[in-house]
Amino acid sequence: MLRSARVPALFAVLGVGCSPAPRTPARAEPASIATGDASASTAGPSASPTALESAAPTADKPAPEDVDGGIVAAQRAVTDSRFQDIDALVDLARLQLMRDAPISDTDGATDAERAKKNAMRAIAVDDTSTGGRIVLVIALARSFERAGVGDSDGALGLLDLAASTVPPGSTAANAAADVVRGTLALAWGEHDKAKEAFGAAAAANPSLAAAWAGLGDAARSQKRFDEAKLAYRKAIEVKPSSELGASLAAAERGEPLVVRTSRPKTVRGGPLAPPRPVITCPTTVASAAGSAAMCRGVAAIAKASTAAEKEAGASEVVAAWSTLDPLCEDKDAACGPYVATSLAAASRAFFEAKRSAKAIATARIVIGKADVLPKATSVAQELQLEVGDRYFEFCVFDTAAEFYERAAKGRGPGSKEAADRAAFIRAAFQSVQGKKQKDGPCTGALCGLNRLVTDRTWAPKSGR
Repeated sequence: MLRSARVPALFAVLGVGCSPAPRTPARAEPASIATGDASASTAGPSASPTALESAAPTADKPAPEDVDGGIVAAQRAVTDSRFQDIDALVDLARLQLMRDAPISDTDGATDAERAKKNAMRAIAVDDTSTGGRIVLVIALARSFERAGVGDSDGALGLLDLAASTVPPGSTAANAAADVVRGTLALAWGEHDKAKEAFGAAAAANPSLAAAWAGLGDAARSQKRFDEAKLAYRKAIEVKPSSELGASLAAAERGEPLVVRTSRPKTVRGGPLAPPRPVITCPTTVASAAGSAAMCRGVAAIAKASTAAEKEAGASEVVAAWSTLDPLCEDKDAACGPYVATSLAAASRAFFEAKRSAKAIATARIVIGKADVLPKATSVAQELQLEVGDRYFEFCVFDTAAEFYERAAKGRGPGSKEAADRAAFIRAAFQSVQGKKQKDGPCTGALCGLNRLVTDRTWAPKSGR
């Protein structure tokens, strides 16, 4: 039995959003890369990867991060905040991706699994978190890469949908978001779009090596090797690494970066479920002792004009459910047909208030109890599609497919689109199954995402 007392615990672990976010305005591209003017940028040495990695820190180049210590500190901050500190969750996820160790605990079998979960937790607190969405995209890319299908059509299609959810943030976070967008554009062979995004990132945060390296990748993919070398050297000057040294060496040898030449057909993003009105309780029901609190919450939702008011009304409905739950289990007459519609209204209000994890948890009450809630079957069918949308928006694609498949069986509005989207997701994940884990450094168009993992100039709490 799911009582409201258990709902907050469920909210804490849910990671659940991929509707397109507004793009940041185009920013000026760095002159040194746009013009190929070597004098406008300090060219770093064409050193060996070993020499690059062992370069001593200077005043401009901070010492390497204490990853283990950073993880411990971030975990403490997350725990102390009861999983509400978004910056700590994002930084913890980034550091776990950076350590990337097969260490098993109750939160996951590997650092990569834990990183994905912590990214989802950050989004569950605030689904407009730029940092949370960035690390979620990186975690998804890492899982596909390790399966050996990081550049498959299906994997790139899902990553592209995930990347479209990254909203604008602070200047530093905007730069990282541009690297994400540029990386996915380059993977599809959209050279101009990639160059614009990487240039915007470098202009916004000149200390972000991934931005300069992305410009090098974009140039190398079009065999503009002099321009690529200039960009890679700038990236190495900012943050030396063996991977950047290898990229520079490839440009010096005249080896192009191979990317796609066209974008195959994929599924569209955005929700499939149609908007639905709030159904308030009849007067006779609203005045009954057992239902008054729930109906007050629904009435508050109907009148709400702000996100805070919608969340407050929805919370009142969920709190009232704790009283009605045992009555519904016992088939008591007090548990009438208004209960399912009231919980559905609460779920939708939570979503409109940008509290998607709460929206999912509330909807799943109705779905899970459709057999004991009067006249709940049709409402539960509507919510199957909506929950599929919520998980899809949070890029939990396999779970989204499960709910879309259930919704498709109901043959209601959006059922065909739900079936198509579920089939696309299943096909993408089938290409992952049975693949061997891919070892070695990143060498493809998705390297830009991995570069963000080791760069703390964009990440929250980078001054720790």
